[in-house]
Amino acid sequence: MKPTLRQLQYLVAIAETGSFSAAARRVAVSQPSLSAQVQDMEGVLGVTLIERGRRGAPLTPIGAELVGRARTILRDMELFRTAARESGDTLEGQVRLGTLPSIGPYLFPPVLRELHEQFPSLRIAIFEDATLDLQDGLADGRLDAIISTPSDHPDMTSLPLCTEHLYVCVAPDDPLGDATEPVTLDELKGRNILALGTRHRLGLAVRDLAQMAEARIVEDYQGTSLDAIRQMAEMGGV
Repeated sequence: MKPTLRQLQYLVAIAETGSFSAAARRVAVSQPSLSAQVQDMEGVLGVTLIERGRRGAPLTPIGAELVGRARTILRDMELFRTAARESGDTLEGQVRLGTLPSIGPYLFPPVLRELHEQFPSLRIAIFEDATLDLQDGLADGRLDAIISTPSDHPDMTSLPLCTEHLYVCVAPDDPLGDATEPVTLDELKGRNILALGTRHRLGLAVRDLAQMAEARIVEDYQGTSLDAIRQMAEMGGV
């Protein structure tokens, strides 16, 4: 007897939620049923995958290793099903797409609306995260594809999607607000600049720019939202 795909789903759900109860809710089964299936899988494999205790459901070392393999198997099975569905002229199934938080809110609303109209059976699950976490999600199979900066993922296959321009956001009474030409590094010299945290690629890019311009990053406020940064800048919060 071999572990079933359903049992692998249960194992991945426990790994991602950290508890049997939360995993059961995610996969829409009762907790006793999920627990029994995982225990049955452990018996078949002859190893302990989950440490039972009062503090959640942490994976054992072999459990952590097998979760990665389980994700790969489940992803390949989904691709197998998708290939069968796409033998016609439509797209179906689910795509787990990771994106940087500085891109997702601005790119996806109109795109997803059009995709849903053209391919009503295609489900796209969006996960916003920092660059490093997107890399990990792609590597371990939690994500099928990501929208990020290619230089941060040198071992991954990539295709160009768009080119971004950086804009300076200032308070209404700031002289730079009247600029009609691109802002130069000299015009940023000595200024205080707000930026996202260092886990975000955009935050790192702005820090590089500030260093070149001899400007200062305001370290006592590191936002996690581009909109929050913009609103702070508009209010003169630097």
